[in-house]
Amino acid sequence: MQQHTKGAMIEMSDKFSLVETSQDPIISPSPRLPAEILSLILSRILPSSVKLWTTHLLRDFIHVLLSCCLVSKAWCGPAREMLYKSIRLSQLESLYLLLRTVRSESFGGHCPAFALHFRPSFPDFALIKDIRKFATLAGEIVVCCPKLLFLTGDCGLLDFTSTMSYPRYPFLTYLKVSEQNLKFLAPLLPHLCNLKSFEMLQSCGDSDMLNDCFEPPSFKLSKLSISRTKLSPGLCKWLFASSSESVESLKVEEVGSNLQHLIEVMGGSVRELHIKSMFHYETKSDPESIKVISGLAGLRRLRIDGWDFKTEHLLNLQSSLETFAFSPYVARVRELRTLLQSGWQPSLQSLDLHLGPFSSLESWGVLERASRQWQDELTQTCAARGIQLNEICPT
Repeated sequence: MQQHTKGAMIEMSDKFSLVETSQDPIISPSPRLPAEILSLILSRILPSSVKLWTTHLLRDFIHVLLSCCLVSKAWCGPAREMLYKSIRLSQLESLYLLLRTVRSESFGGHCPAFALHFRPSFPDFALIKDIRKFATLAGEIVVCCPKLLFLTGDCGLLDFTSTMSYPRYPFLTYLKVSEQNLKFLAPLLPHLCNLKSFEMLQSCGDSDMLNDCFEPPSFKLSKLSISRTKLSPGLCKWLFASSSESVESLKVEEVGSNLQHLIEVMGGSVRELHIKSMFHYETKSDPESIKVISGLAGLRRLRIDGWDFKTEHLLNLQSSLETFAFSPYVARVRELRTLLQSGWQPSLQSLDLHLGPFSSLESWGVLERASRQWQDELTQTCAARGIQLNEICPT
């Protein structure tokens, strides 16, 4: 989440994020500063870079905010908003405590959280009733947060019902779920009219049930990431028909032939495509997936990561690529050099070689040990065509 936030977005542990701040503040003389100025001052206490935060520093910052809540009414509002800005929840008891606090007279049923992260931590033999209760409480908390910007839920533990009273969520632009049954997420989706980025990992959904029971989403996504999720044509249409002309960036991982269904719904708008570990046994027997990639006329940036990828799949691309990125295995480097020499993609401006932490880097090392010739010749080929060659290492 940190890469999506500006300034110091506070990632708090359960015990810090659930502190009761509903006590009447002590009335004492204090500077009459505008709330916006107070918020800016408080946000500058922590380093601007999340990487510089420490547990001790975060603990001190929480104590500062709690003290500010007791200075005066003028200070309590900005301090409390900063205190509850981003909340990470993993324990069932924490959800109970947060709901009790939010439903107190001081909060009036509205939580000022800008970001909610549900990452449950259960013992190995957790009771099913506790898991279900976590999911139900998580849904109730989300309903209390109309100012949300970001929402993430792991392990499928987000549960919403049609009987809940939902706010409009005008600011919620980022949603990430994993192992989520979409029938429990479906009641929330129509209320996310301004959602721009959606990430879904190992999730599932019955398109017939969703069509019969729930209103489809109306958001217009610009970024979509789908990993290890089975996508039927009906499910793709129900989820993404409203985004058919807005999705510019699409990332897929291990979806195999289901990529065809995605592209059939939104292929006309996709400008950037990242395929990870797709070219495997399933794709070898499914040439239709390769065909739909070839037909993406608006594609400008393409990245493919996978052991079995062959450059011959790219010969029929109808798009005018500006950037092509891949993992530099030995055979692939040779094939790509030949492809570039043939005049493939005359619009190409940059070629990015992504060196992975293990396999890709090792393969690049094999290339260097076997013969430096192929790397040198690829560099020369790119230089002859005016293509910028970039070697990108993992951070």
